[in-house]
Parts: sequence; C-alpha cells; structure tokens
Amino acid sequence: MAGYSNKETEEGVGLLSGGDRKNDTLVFVVPHKIGKVRYDILKSASEKNKICTTKTFSSHVTHVVTECSSKAQLFRLMKWTEGSPLYRSARYLKLSWLTDSIKNKSPVEIVNCHLLSDDELESKCQELHAAKEESKLVSKYECQRSTPLHHQNENLTDALSAVEEEAEILDRKEDYSRALAFCKAACSLKCLTKPVSSIQDIKGLPNIGDHSRDIIKEILENGFSREVERIKNDHSLQKKKMFMSIYGVGPSTARKWVDVLQLATIEDVINCPSINPRKEARLAYGIAFHEDLKQQVGRTTAMRIRDIVHNELKTLDGEVTVEVTGGFRRGKQFGHDVDLLISHPVEGRETGLLQKLIHRLNSKGLILHGVMEESTFSEEMLSKSSKLTPKGQLDHFEKWIGIMKFPKNLETTPQDSVRDRKETIKDEFKEEGKKRIKLDHSLTVTDHNHIGSGLQEQINKSFQKSSTSYSPSPASLPSSSDLSELVKLAQSEREWRASRVDLIIAPASQYAYALVGWTGSKMFNRSLRLYAQRELDMKLTSHGLFDMKQRKPIQASSEQEVFEILKLQYRNPEERNC
Repeated sequence: MAGYSNKETEEGVGLLSGGDRKNDTLVFVVPHKIGKVRYDILKSASEKNKICTTKTFSSHVTHVVTECSSKAQLFRLMKWTEGSPLYRSARYLKLSWLTDSIKNKSPVEIVNCHLLSDDELESKCQELHAAKEESKLVSKYECQRSTPLHHQNENLTDALSAVEEEAEILDRKEDYSRALAFCKAACSLKCLTKPVSSIQDIKGLPNIGDHSRDIIKEILENGFSREVERIKNDHSLQKKKMFMSIYGVGPSTARKWVDVLQLATIEDVINCPSINPRKEARLAYGIAFHEDLKQQVGRTTAMRIRDIVHNELKTLDGEVTVEVTGGFRRGKQFGHDVDLLISHPVEGRETGLLQKLIHRLNSKGLILHGVMEESTFSEEMLSKSSKLTPKGQLDHFEKWIGIMKFPKNLETTPQDSVRDRKETIKDEFKEEGKKRIKLDHSLTVTDHNHIGSGLQEQINKSFQKSSTSYSPSPASLPSSSDLSELVKLAQSEREWRASRVDLIIAPASQYAYALVGWTGSKMFNRSLRLYAQRELDMKLTSHGLFDMKQRKPIQASSEQEVFEILKLQYRNPEERNC
C-alpha cells in the first residue's frame, strides 16, 4: 500500500502524549499483507478501545505489528536497516497481539505466541505446517464440521456470498452450479479457527475452486475484489436484489420488472399499470407491506410469537409442542421470518390442529394473509429418489405460509400478558364486512371487503388497550386483489406491524427429522443428505431416513439419535451455520 513512510510525524507524538493513552503504548500497524478494509477495521477498533496507533513509523513507536512471518522479512519489505538505533526500541510482534489487545480493551502482555520469528525459513515452515494441519481438520462434508454463527473470515465469506447472490439473481442454467460452488467455498472458510492471511492458509481446504481462490487471493493482496466491487456497483443487479426482497417475488419477476418494465422502486411497482397482483394475493400483500416485512424480527419477538401461537394451541390440546426453528434456533438474533414447528407426542393427534389454530388466530385479528397447504406425504416418498434443487429439497408437511399482525410493542409486552390474554373482542366487528371463507389447501385464509374509517379507528384503539391483551381486534381489510386499498392500509397509522410466519405440522414419528430439516442451514441439510446417500446408501429427508440396502425406514426419537444413526458427531444447532 502506498502512502506510508517510516519518518517521524507529529501524529505519533500527539497520540502518545494524549490523555487517553494506554500505558504510553504507540502501535505502528504495518499495512502490507493486511488489505485496506481489514487495516481500516483494525485502526478503528484500536481507536475505539483507546489503543494508540500511528500511520507512520517513528522513534516514539513502542510496538510494531505485522502479518510478516519473520522480523527479517519485515525489515526487507519496509527497507529498514536492521541494527539502526531508530528501530531498536520497538517490539516486533504478530498481528495477533493487536487483536488480543482489542479484545482485552487494553494492551495485553506479550507472550511467546506474539513474537515474530528471527528465522524466516523456520517461521515460514511453521506457518505452512499449521495451515496444512488445520486444512486436514476441515472435513469433506459440511455436516462433519462445527460451523459457528460468527467466525474469523467474514470479509472473505461476505465477498464469496456476494458473487453467489449474483448467480442466484441471474438464475441462468449454469448459475445454480456457480452459486453452489461459491457457497461451498464460503462454508469451508467459516469453520476455520484463525483468520486467513495468506493464500497458503487455504491450501488443502475442500471446495475452494479456482474462481473462489482468485477472489480470496485478490482480497488478501489488495484489500478488495474487483469482481465484488463491480457487483456492489451494478445498479441493475441491486434493483433486482431489492425487488427479490419483496414477499412473493422471485428472480424471473425481478428481472422482468427491471429489464423489461424499467422499474426501480416500490413506488414504480405500485403505479405500474402492467403489474396486476389480482392473480396472486401473496404478491399484493408483499408489495403493500414491504416496509414492514423488510424489517428484521428480533429474537425476543420471535419467542413471543411462539408463545402466542402455543397458548392458542394449548386451548385445543395441552400436550402440543411448538419449537422456533430456522436461524433463530441456530443462534441468530434477527431474522426476516419466524418458522414454528408444531407437533404432538401422540401420533395422529396433530391432525386437524392447524385449521383450528388458524381459525382461532383469525378470529382474533392476528391473520393478515395466508395460504394453507395440505400434507402430501406418503410412505413411498421415503424411498423415492428426489433431486436437490437450488431452493433445497421440498418437504410434504401440512403447513400455513403467511403474514400475521402483532403489536409493534410486542418485544416489550410483559410475558404474563401473553399467557393471560382475556377475550374481550369478538362480535363487535362481525357486521363490518369481514367474510369467512372455507379453509382449503389452495385458498387464502380470509377474504375482506373494503376498510371503513370508523372500523380502522376501532382497530387502532384495540392496540392501545392495556398490556393485559396481546391481540389486536379482528380487522376488516381490503380484498386481497385490491392493491391500492392494501397500500392505503399499510401506509395508515396503526399500532401493529406485519410479520412473516410459517406454521408447520410434523407427526411424532417424523418430528426428529423435521426438526433437523427445519433448523438448517440449507447447506448443512444438503450436506447431510449427500453424506447419507454417498457414504451410507441411505435417503434422508425432513420426513425420515430410509435404508436403501435393507429397504426399510429407520425411526429416530431425537436429533441426537438422527446423528447417531448417521454415524456423525452430534452438532448443536449453533454449530450448523454453514
């Protein structure tokens, strides 16, 4: 990196003599081999923790930190003269000393692992050996690794994810394999216990193809990837990405809106005469309530939503279980939707629960829009071959996919108010135009007539009730085909927000496999299924496991037993973030 010198500057003196200094420590971070983005992050983190750094070397520098493998390599790189009085007083350390100090929020004691080697050859051999040993620990299958939510190489995996995302948006015939390749490469990096600082560090890692390797190498050397920067600055691609965040919009629709209709904003979509969401209610609600749905749901809110649903189910059957799955179960603090897996310990007792639950939630005004899907599962499906698709392997559970309404203050609502909800609002809105329709696997749950201002006022008041109630009153909403009226509702002042919720029903005999499948991640599940097929000649789905040799299904009563049957070390949900 240009623009750095070894001349003494007033900046270093000023930092050293400042009132916030930490033990008169002044750190010179050698920018070479670090990369600009990572360098800036280190500088910012140091400043935040009042660890003084300087951009230039001077006699005031007390610590020099670098990614060089030895002191000799550093001096040769910086064109410094070893033995010169100018360089005698500083300690020459690995970058790990600074990162440890940042974590400690104060300069840590220097120990042997922080010291640069005086022998360049010995140091290089140690580095290569360590990298080779860690590469050996990275198994071929993602399901054999521990992959935490937060890891050491997010700058690299974020770049690979950006290229993967571009392939998914373009969605051409060859793009599925491209997207998968970048995703698999990112998965290999996520499980590493140390930051990758040299291209040699990834030597021997599985699933790092030439294209991914080139991106990683360029970031390590320059701090950025030209391909990733191009993607970030591709306005057409970013518009498609934004449109794909709308509930009900896939890659083909997004491409049509941008490339054919020349649309750029949600307002363009709403005002475009060529777009007619009457054929698909999901799209109309997705467009109208995009601002709500693009907001992430917090973990506390997700748990409160689970409690609300569970309480309604307990009025139907006290033994019903409800589990939050997906990213929340893997440790994420935020997500765009809430997936709830519902079951009953007695096989068959789960039948009919979902329709009754939706009727109860609907009667209390918690349903905005949704679609019921009947179970299409049959025992024969356990043994039938099914190809993994870009969207993963579809399951056949009975489920409800939709949008629910919850008070905006749900996250701060006392827990007791969820348990002790009093039913005070039932008949007052029946005459306001709400029309029930028969639940069907292909029909939306409710259909609504136009919304009246007087009714909307009552709806708003219902959200301002005391904290003894968590439910909004039943709302008279526009017809699902009337986008303009839905937009008016979405833009009106209201005490509730729309949230994406999926409700999945799993029979007791399939519950362990369903829990594994709905916990994810998508790549973890894909790996599990490939491993089962290739290594054990078994077919794994979210419904069960089938032994292809013995031609029989294998039952499991828990996630742990699923892993045991597959001869895999059990991975906690927090370890499945590949």
